[in-house]
Amino acid sequence: MALEDYARELARAQGAEAIPAPDDPGRVAGVHLCAPAVRPGSAVVEDIEAFAREMAERTGGGLGWS
Repeated sequence: MALEDYARELARAQGAEAIPAPDDPGRVAGVHLCAPAVRPGSAVVEDIEAFAREMAERTGGGLGWS
């Protein structure tokens, strides 16, 4: 949920949906943006990917970004 919210806000999209990896539904293969206000350039994509990596590396029971 946090990844979807982050991507949606960054691209000023109406919505976002995480796309599960076909070989591992617990992993994310990408994020679908619904009607983004800006075309996500490479800097936006890199920022979203960095956020996803950071979320995947976290351990513990904290709420993280939310």
